[in-house]
Amino acid sequence: VFYVEDSVKRPIHSREILDNRFANLAIEKDLNGELTTLTRGADIGFLDGTLVAAHGSPDIFVIENGLRRHIKDEGTFLSYGWQWNQIIWTNERSVLLHPLGDEFASDTITDVVIARY
Repeated sequence: VFYVEDSVKRPIHSREILDNRFANLAIEKDLNGELTTLTRGADIGFLDGTLVAAHGSPDIFVIENGLRRHIKDEGTFLSYGWQWNQIIWTNERSVLLHPLGDEFASDTITDVVIARY
């Protein structure tokens, strides 16, 4: 599957990326062979703010500025208010499309207020 814009085709490597980026678009078959005439562009990854993990891996990442940032521990995950059901489980290739960025760690959180009850 490719996303086509301005005569450039950009590959989409998983159903999860397709749903994350283009849930409201219909897939059209290339009946005329038009795709073979288009320039290939960069692969499409997940939207910023998406929580992702590869099937079979314990590592959870958040996508930020196109980078995948490893979430160090459960405390960090919960301190951001994320929910476990928000994680998109996908194939390793789709996760690795995003270059590795700095790790998210609870000791580096400066902009999150944690509610106390």
